[in-house]
Amino acid sequence: MMVGLKLLNRVLNLFVANFLYISYVIIGFFFLLVLAKYSSITPEMLIVSGLLIVLAFLIRLQFITIRKEKAKLNQIAAYQHIIKNSAYFARIDLNFNIIEMNAGFSKIFNPNSSNKINKTFFSMLEDKLNNSTVQEIKQQIDQYSSYEGVLKLNHNGENLYLNTLICTLNSHENKPIEYLVSCRDFTSFMKLKDKIKNSLFTDQLTNLPNRLKLLQQMQTIYTNPNRDEATIIYINMDSFDEMSEFFGIEIGNRMLNHTASWLKKNLPCKDSYLYKFELNNFVILIPSNFDEEELHKYLKLISSDITKERFSSKTYDIDLNISFTIGAARAKNDVVKYAHLALKEAQKQKKSYVIYNQDQKSEENFLHNIQVNQMIKKAIDNDKIVPFFQPIQNIKTGKIEKFESLIRIQNSDKSYQRPNDFLEIAKKSKLYSKLTKAMIKISFDMLETINHPITINLNVDDMLNRGVSDFIFRQLAKLEDASFITFEIVESEEIENYTRVSNFIKKAKQYGCKFAIDDFGSGYSSFEQVLNLDIDYLKIDGSLIKNIHKNRASETAIKSIVTFSKTLGIKTIAEFVSSQTIFNKVKELGVDYAQGYYIGKPTPLAL
Repeated sequence: MMVGLKLLNRVLNLFVANFLYISYVIIGFFFLLVLAKYSSITPEMLIVSGLLIVLAFLIRLQFITIRKEKAKLNQIAAYQHIIKNSAYFARIDLNFNIIEMNAGFSKIFNPNSSNKINKTFFSMLEDKLNNSTVQEIKQQIDQYSSYEGVLKLNHNGENLYLNTLICTLNSHENKPIEYLVSCRDFTSFMKLKDKIKNSLFTDQLTNLPNRLKLLQQMQTIYTNPNRDEATIIYINMDSFDEMSEFFGIEIGNRMLNHTASWLKKNLPCKDSYLYKFELNNFVILIPSNFDEEELHKYLKLISSDITKERFSSKTYDIDLNISFTIGAARAKNDVVKYAHLALKEAQKQKKSYVIYNQDQKSEENFLHNIQVNQMIKKAIDNDKIVPFFQPIQNIKTGKIEKFESLIRIQNSDKSYQRPNDFLEIAKKSKLYSKLTKAMIKISFDMLETINHPITINLNVDDMLNRGVSDFIFRQLAKLEDASFITFEIVESEEIENYTRVSNFIKKAKQYGCKFAIDDFGSGYSSFEQVLNLDIDYLKIDGSLIKNIHKNRASETAIKSIVTFSKTLGIKTIAEFVSSQTIFNKVKELGVDYAQGYYIGKPTPLAL
């Protein structure tokens, strides 16, 4: 039955492909029958004529078949030419003996052979690669009959990166005959990638590793389940802004370099790392256990000794004093955050240093958290979650093109609680997801009134939370035009599961939404995120923007971000634009959008 169906299908395909010529044959037969009826043509002549027509038709079919086969052979020959003349190519039998290799492959893997193939494929690899890499290639070929990856090998004293593909060449019966190896030189790309990565992790002024590098190293430390308590020392140079503003950026930069050199010479122990943070901040990391008593001694020592240091300015013929305010913390988790809290406490108390004590205010904080959670729950139950809308201006056109929706909680006296008063506490409870849902719903409901695109903050946890993400997609499905929505990813340095976050973004973009990364430049993974995620906007970290007119380092950082963004076709947004001076500066640097008090303050309803 199946054979009959296949035959019938083949006949039908043949008929359709040659319909015109079959029509000619039928017309020819009909014409012969007419001649036979009205002329003296004999039946024998009629039969011969018909056979000649059929023969001509069959010859034509054979000619078409030959022409198609010839075209296929030419195509295969072209493929073979391209492969064999690629940079590095080889053929290997099923026992991994080299059958053939071009000059490029021989030059890299068999340079002293005088074109004689006297090694197996894997023995060639073992001469160039470490054993673990060779074993990985073997395992992949055994398991999948193929391998694809970038091989790093040393060639003439330099690193060479080859994007390598090994696959089987099969017979017409789909049985493997041999392996084909093709490599492309990725060295230039990999060197450029390493150069960019190194520049991203290095402070251009002091040449110290920067905040991005520290956060990357902290992620590595946190992955070790048997880790010791790490120690972070957060150092702030006192009165730096005032001195830099009075004496100029050049003097300020020289002071930063001088302080960096001094700190390098006065680290607490051998197992210490110094980092340059934003503006006038430095951080010291001690990844292994460091005794608290020794920490006290060190902080007291450098707080005292730095005041004896003199920074001389020949321009003004004056010696400038340097002093520190320091926050320190010892913990297994969140140690950077704790050290920063200690720094803020030291500044508040006007002390030279404070060491964070996790137990010191635990009871007080616990009671405060309960009160705030009760306030949040009451606000959700009574529809007191209110979005404020802050305008975002297109710098080129001068028009307000969109608004950022910012969460507030309305009090009984009609005043409002700002996010700093409750968001961090909400994140530690189950109320945070409810806040997110309430904010999204009311913001979406107000779209028609606003009649402008809006941006809404989304935490990474929001995207990974199944309940929240499903709620978002249901709300998006109700909108007439979801392209009015941009989701702004906050706390983006916490992204660990890129696959799930990327899937959320792809699904939301199917509705027409756009995505932005908030506080760009403040987390180690920011640039990696742009490469891994489909992002439309980068919102430049406000700590860079608000001092751009005073600090050349901030200006340099923003220039890099703008150049990077334009290369990828991504728009940039400058927040904390609080004055005409800052606005003019970000406009000069090529930033696309501006947001801040100079453009407009957040209000309960955008007008």
